[in-house]
Amino acid sequence: MGYEFLQSLSSPNKEIRQRGEAYLQQIAQNPASFCSTLFLGIEQSDAIALEIVLEIESEYPSAPNAFINLQEIYASHQMAFVILRSSINGRTSINAELEKREEELDDFFYELEEEQQEFLKYYLLNYLSRKLPNTYLPALKSCACIVGELAGHLFGSSDSLEDALSTWPSLLSTLSSLAAPDSPHESRQASMYAFSNGIMEHLAYHFTMAIDPMSGAGRLQAEVMEGCRLIAMSGLQDTKLSVRTDAMKATMLLLEFLHQEETLAPFASLPIAMTKTFVTCISDTHQISPPGLNPELLTFALESVEVMIELVSCNLTIMKPCLPDLAKVAVQATHTPGSLDPDSDLDAIRRLCMELALTIIEVSPTLCRKLTLPSEYPPPSPPTVSFVELMIFSCFQMMKERIDFESDEEWIKAEFKEQDPDHIDHCKLGTSSLVRCFDNLGMNSSWTIATQVLERCLKSEHLLEQDAAISAMGAMSYYMDDIESHQKLFHLVLPYIGGGSPRTCFKAISFLASSSDVLTYDLNSRRIIIPALLNQTTKQTQPSARIRAHALEAVGQFLENQLKPEETGEWADAALGRFTTACTEGPLIVMENAITAIGSFAASSPASSFNKYYSVIMPILKNLLNSTSAAVSADSSYKPSDFFVLRSKALETISILFTATDVNLIAADMTDIMTTTTHFDLDSLDASDPFKTFVIKMWMRISKVTGPAFVPYLPHIMPEIIKSLEVSVTCEVPSYYNDEGEEEEGGEEGENENWMNNNLSTIVKEDGSKILVQTTQIEEQSAALHATLFLTSNLQHHIYPYARRICLALDKLITNSSEYLHASESLEYVIITLTELTRAVKRHETFDAEARTAEATKQTIGVLLRVICKNVGDDNLEVQECCFQVKSYEERSDELGMR
Repeated sequence: MGYEFLQSLSSPNKEIRQRGEAYLQQIAQNPASFCSTLFLGIEQSDAIALEIVLEIESEYPSAPNAFINLQEIYASHQMAFVILRSSINGRTSINAELEKREEELDDFFYELEEEQQEFLKYYLLNYLSRKLPNTYLPALKSCACIVGELAGHLFGSSDSLEDALSTWPSLLSTLSSLAAPDSPHESRQASMYAFSNGIMEHLAYHFTMAIDPMSGAGRLQAEVMEGCRLIAMSGLQDTKLSVRTDAMKATMLLLEFLHQEETLAPFASLPIAMTKTFVTCISDTHQISPPGLNPELLTFALESVEVMIELVSCNLTIMKPCLPDLAKVAVQATHTPGSLDPDSDLDAIRRLCMELALTIIEVSPTLCRKLTLPSEYPPPSPPTVSFVELMIFSCFQMMKERIDFESDEEWIKAEFKEQDPDHIDHCKLGTSSLVRCFDNLGMNSSWTIATQVLERCLKSEHLLEQDAAISAMGAMSYYMDDIESHQKLFHLVLPYIGGGSPRTCFKAISFLASSSDVLTYDLNSRRIIIPALLNQTTKQTQPSARIRAHALEAVGQFLENQLKPEETGEWADAALGRFTTACTEGPLIVMENAITAIGSFAASSPASSFNKYYSVIMPILKNLLNSTSAAVSADSSYKPSDFFVLRSKALETISILFTATDVNLIAADMTDIMTTTTHFDLDSLDASDPFKTFVIKMWMRISKVTGPAFVPYLPHIMPEIIKSLEVSVTCEVPSYYNDEGEEEEGGEEGENENWMNNNLSTIVKEDGSKILVQTTQIEEQSAALHATLFLTSNLQHHIYPYARRICLALDKLITNSSEYLHASESLEYVIITLTELTRAVKRHETFDAEARTAEATKQTIGVLLRVICKNVGDDNLEVQECCFQVKSYEERSDELGMR
């Protein structure tokens, strides 16, 4: 009855259809009866009846209620019905619907009885088979993908592997016929889309199972695999790029799943077809000028490169015969004459081809070392060029594309600024690619080729090629341990210090600075490099303040190691003359680096050799300190904050000079500086001014020089140091992290308006989450902690009057710093300081017998014990030492009746 009823509703005969509609009106008032009728129809006519139900729902207002009852009978059919109804109506949003309710689908399906599951399997396959040939709507793709998605759940739950596999051949046969070359384009596109984006993923379960090839399931698996191969091959050879794109994805999935060598044997033709398709596409995009490129071709190129990168990275045996052709076309695509717009598809293809070439190098370095390509250059150039040479040259080419400034004038005037996170830095990308080449090919096999390319680029008339070559030197020097190789590079770069463009000069100086750790021990190299750098520190030879400052910074790096007496005599007078001149000429960036260079020179000078320069340099530094202090408080053409770093560096260098010069020469100046700093209103400093940090460091250095003679200054400096210990460091969670410190999905650094603030530092906590802290505050607190430890360990019992306040300050520091204390070294210094305090109190008792029973001493020891027991564990040696000291005090306290 149900079957005839449903047939009457869809009959082309008007009279029969009217009878069915009249009957529908009668039973629509009784949903249970209606539902039973439909259920009977479904049992008799399977998928046909169900499709009629969907059509009824859209035409009759009473049908939805009955339809819901039908869903109640088939518990989890709701998901399938909603999706299939959407497909029939041509909606394109059903993929989102599926994702949103995917978990529901799992629960619904596994609640079904076996008969209901079998019905859905049968219905879904037949629905797809009947709808694909006749429907060319956008929803067809989604429908096919959903069928594959559902099939993955439905077929994967079968108790019988043979039963599960038996459902696939009919579906694959349908897709294969639809993917045939003589099928309409829409049909080929839809079938390939369904194959690659829905069905292929769910076949993985059956492909990865070890099945006896002689069993029924084994024969079915072989049939399914052959069906997949035919569909993939048909798609790879299709004339339409969109079909080939999906075929590439499907083939990649297929080969990834069939990772066993014996399983892959029948599919050997697929990588060859993929490679042929890929090589043709990339060659076309590489040879056609950008205005003539087909957007569809660009899209295919982009997606196919990504597919090949993923497939090559799997290192499948079946892919090895294709690697030479892939490597050749990839490296040729990276070698693009001229610059490309970083936002263009062509540039994206080039960058992806670079990644593909690097992936091939990582997978098969031996092949790449031996691989050669036809040379693009006419005779007398060699007819072939090695893959390695072309790859290294491509890295150089990419490194030369610096588009941040159009001219040297703009570059010279530009201020240092943070890089836009979305900016594609070709120079950085080229450098990292070169490093990966060296990592995988080995420096021994790459060195000769790299130096040849390097020399060729340095001799080029194009300044950007020179700039790229010098950038590459930094990457090369990282892999060289011997001084001879560094010497060869530095002799190549030396002519560009002061020669070429300002940018090239800047890069040359950067390279020498990066090589300072190796070359600083080579006296002959230093005799050449340091004078060359010093020559770039005057206005007469170098008009760019940016380069002068950079040269001064590089000199400072070379001076960080101890100088030899015979060496300083050669150029020391000239160096100090340049430094002092730079301190007075300006601008600020030059003055700051000159002051730093003076400090490096003084710190590395042999004993007493700096004495003769002290009387010349100290007045200049004191004048800078006083003038910048006045400038911060007075109106000027600069902002007050512009002088913060200069004043702090001047004070730091003054304190370094005190440690590098004989005490009898510095006594008057030291007294003057101590008077100035102890009477300075440190509480009035701006929040971003680091001056107090450097004041505390200077006090620590002077105490090291003067020893016990520093004790009279303790009443003036200890209150300030204790204040800094107690400073409350401002902490905040970056805006792209939630309250638990976890990174928010989709969050970016740019979302935090304070991220670019130079006065904020990031601290990684023990749980991996991050917080931002005020840089000046945490540096001030750290300096105070170091100074407290130093003064306590060196002045011993003289620090006793401040022991109790220090204990309380350390207790407060631990309490207020729980957010970041364990992520820094502060806790370790707190523990060591507490240990030294116990020794200081003990030493005080030794010097003052009355102190053993004094109430103040009892209170101090009590505070000390409480702070240690409250905050310190026993997980390191410092804590154990601290506990040992505490234990000795416990025994002493018992003896004195203080407990």
